[in-house]
Amino acid sequence: MNIKYKVVIEQSRKSCFAPPGYTKTYKKGAKVKAKKGTLGLMVFKTRKQAEDFIFPQSYDLQIIRVECFTRGRKPIRVAGINYKILARVKAFDSFYSIERYYYYLTVAPEGTLCYSEVRVID
Repeated sequence: MNIKYKVVIEQSRKSCFAPPGYTKTYKKGAKVKAKKGTLGLMVFKTRKQAEDFIFPQSYDLQIIRVECFTRGRKPIRVAGINYKILARVKAFDSFYSIERYYYYLTVAPEGTLCYSEVRVID
């Protein structure tokens, strides 16, 4: 099994740090698919890397295990804190394909991988 670690909001089990329309719910046993045209569902290689990603705001987040089926992609850059600006101007769908938005990107956290589909283990 190809096990990775996903950070979700503890109460709702939804994606954290994702704008509306990109948020997924991670119920135990469910298969979750990424929105078409995106980099995929962001996960981490190790639990430690997921912990490092959420520190110090871990009070309402949890780390769950997911099984990955497709080939993972290692992003060089991901949407940074300014992604909300893009969501407001409805440019998020083309976020990674338009060069002028490059300055909104930030270096991907260590251990980040993206998959088009995962199954939630816990």
